[in-house]
Amino acid sequence: MRKLLKEGLFDLEAFNNTSTTANEKLTTGKLAVFGAQPMLADLQKTLYKTNPEMQYELLGPMKNKNGDIRTQVEKPGRSGFPVLFLSANIKDPDAALRYIDYVNSDEGRLLAYFGIEGTHYTMENGIPQWIPDVKKQFDDNPDLKRDAGLNYLPGRFIGAFSNDVTWPTPEDQKTKWQKLEESFSVKMPIKIIDKVSASYLEREWPKYQEFISKTSSLNFDDEFKKAFFAASDQEALNILHNVQEKFKAAGVDEMAEFVAQKAAERDDIGF
Repeated sequence: MRKLLKEGLFDLEAFNNTSTTANEKLTTGKLAVFGAQPMLADLQKTLYKTNPEMQYELLGPMKNKNGDIRTQVEKPGRSGFPVLFLSANIKDPDAALRYIDYVNSDEGRLLAYFGIEGTHYTMENGIPQWIPDVKKQFDDNPDLKRDAGLNYLPGRFIGAFSNDVTWPTPEDQKTKWQKLEESFSVKMPIKIIDKVSASYLEREWPKYQEFISKTSSLNFDDEFKKAFFAASDQEALNILHNVQEKFKAAGVDEMAEFVAQKAAERDDIGF
């Protein structure tokens, strides 16, 4: 990070940008490096149109100290689930619940993702297929799909089954943007481990609550960011070592030993 800063490749305002400012910098090509999602929905209608020779690429993949790619670890199935809260002042809670039930039905999900049969899609062997002219319009301008109300609300209201799971896009129908995003995923694979994380064991440590109390005011992430902008590498290391020593004084090494010992006694700890 300090090398990126020194060479002018990291935005000095990165941690203070509003989303509007950050998007403006990104879509006009003012950022050489950014840490976020691929942002293809914004880039394909802005920077990649005005400057077709430009394209952000995935850096890395980054490796850990063992030389292995730092993969994202997930358990089988969903790792989360949407939760909806209805206001106590809602005028018609029954109508809201009927809507939620409907968009999570087979018919409702089809309407939410693909629109109206005959207008946006046709059914072929039980699988929805975009009408070619409609698909071209949506591929060229993702905002048109949003304005039609498609693929806009589902992420907030629809549960476990996305359109990609229910109706995967055939390879010959994928846009170049879908293929580009998938190429990033190939470089950064998700590792599925059907076991639990060792981090859960720290809660069994007798001094866990005491450790939490001692470290509640410490913010390693904030200190880490300060180290990026330190006047020298030595000062950056001093900042990091200082906060590390505070965690050690609170007993983090003892907790790590406890977790390691407990993990060694079990066969269901995977990461």
